[in-house]
Amino acid sequence: MSFHKIGIIGLGLMGGSILKGLEGKKEIIVENDLLERLDEVDALILAVPISAILEIGEKIGKLQLTRPLIVFDIGSVKEEIASRFEEWSKGKVEFVATHPMAGKEQSGFAFSDANLFKGAPWIITPHKKNTEVTLLAVEEIIELLGALSQRMDAKSHDKKAALVSHLPHIISKTLLQFVTEEDSQSLEMAGPGFKSMTRLSRDNPILHAEIGIYNKKNIKTALKKFIAILEQVE
Repeated sequence: MSFHKIGIIGLGLMGGSILKGLEGKKEIIVENDLLERLDEVDALILAVPISAILEIGEKIGKLQLTRPLIVFDIGSVKEEIASRFEEWSKGKVEFVATHPMAGKEQSGFAFSDANLFKGAPWIITPHKKNTEVTLLAVEEIIELLGALSQRMDAKSHDKKAALVSHLPHIISKTLLQFVTEEDSQSLEMAGPGFKSMTRLSRDNPILHAEIGIYNKKNIKTALKKFIAILEQVE
């Protein structure tokens, strides 16, 4: 199976980068009324915040589709999404939970880049209702974007993402806040090291607020252990 027509909901940094990366390789549909035109696409990519993924996914799961449709997301937290996707995968629709480990501190379509995903890990967290043929078709899209597909269970993904993605953002944001409150004038002499450390603090705050909600347990565990290590520093 191969996807010929792909719909994208959400044209921010990530959705825009997918659009640009697939231009000339696949036929892309991005109209606002896409949910009313699902019979025109083979696959639908949900490039929206986690809460919107769940809201849109639930709506699609209730539809009586007349032709097969594969829906996959690019949300940063997978356990909740994969669980819901398994529940909603029935009839003509199959949901696949995925997460590209790529991005920028800027947000919005203006910063989207066709090469954003090149060389980046793109995680797929299969559930019990996913078929191998569907997973291979999704992996084809991932490879067309230049990313490196990996499969793992959703629980493991969320634990690992807390360590290498969600915790670093908290550290970056907290460091900038601390220095600003302690001595804001010191920022005038900050060099590239400090700027690199605090770059992530400019990430989309809405995105990270939702990550904090949906991956709260893993983030708290990682943060607690990190603080324990900091307390040993003399």
